[in-house]
Amino acid sequence: MDKRNGGEWFCDLNENGIPLSRKPITEPWKCPYHNGRMCLEIYKRIKNKEHS
Repeated sequence: MDKRNGGEWFCDLNENGIPLSRKPITEPWKCPYHNGRMCLEIYKRIKNKEHS
């Protein structure tokens, strides 16, 4: 895990767990993909709760 303020997970590590690169905290695919998946999951849970 990236311990920097606002950090998330490192994208790539070597066999000793050392980051291979200092990529930004988010990338063009990472943020939209995971945020989109999170929104769909919340929507699904709210929808299921309304019907139970």
